Amino acid sequence: MQTEHRCGNYNFASPYWDQNRYDAAKAQNDHLYGEESWQLIRDWIVSGVNSYSAWNMVLDTVGKSLDNWPQNALVVVDRSKKTLIVTAAYYAFRHYSQYIAPGATRIAVSGSNDALAFKNPDGSIVTEVYNGGGSPKTTSIAVGAPITNSRFQVTVGLRSASRPSRAGS
Repeated sequence: MQTEHRCGNYNFASPYWDQNRYDAAKAQNDHLYGEESWQLIRDWIVSGVNSYSAWNMVLDTVGKSLDNWPQNALVVVDRSKKTLIVTAAYYAFRHYSQYIAPGATRIAVSGSNDALAFKNPDGSIVTEVYNGGGSPKTTSIAVGAPITNSRFQVTVGLRSASRPSRAGS
């Protein structure tokens, strides 16, 4: 179980984070933090976790911790405008949790290090594919055991994720 998603906006070196983006005055609740979130969730799943949660689900626009460190969140409350801002990190979490059912099993996938596949309890197969590049990318992936695998060709937009799936086994 991974219980603490990184809070972003670090003043230290970290995978998937450009340390030069650190801003002591504000949280970085932008698209790049969403991409970092997708990659971190993927890394933890590949490492074997079966549960992953956010530490900061909701913060205000200041987003400061008790030690005055501006942190990112999945949803931001703008108190002055009385609005909610859904961040890119929220969509990364949603992308995984909306399609991968409780009790799903991770299954083999080949053709991309930026892809994961799962078999849901109802037998449906879900794949999560990420493209961190600056242009759309077509990727061929194989899902399942080497002899019985299904092959997919998916085009993923620039700096985004896609979720092709098929029903049944």
